[in-house]
Amino acid sequence: MDSIPESVAIGVSLIGGGTVGLVMVAAVFLSNMPESLSAAAGMKKAGRSTANLLGLWRAVVAISAVSTLFGHLFLAGTPEYLITSIQSFAAGAILTVLASTMIPEAY
Repeated sequence: MDSIPESVAIGVSLIGGGTVGLVMVAAVFLSNMPESLSAAAGMKKAGRSTANLLGLWRAVVAISAVSTLFGHLFLAGTPEYLITSIQSFAAGAILTVLASTMIPEAY
């Protein structure tokens, strides 16, 4: 679920011909890659099939792509405070993932 606000923030960044910042892409990648590997390992231990896991991650990618498209197409002309709120929510989602998933795994 944290990929949805991240994807919307990426879509919002593209409004008006803007570009996605390297820091945003790096943050999304660094938070999602280890999280997905950890989650996949846990689900595999719980007995989920590889086909099931691949289907799940395909769905996550599709939902993220739709969220990016939504952010780009439907939030153009949105007041700056709302755009900032969406981006702040996405940053909070990244920090939450770090605190709840990655830090305990690292410890």
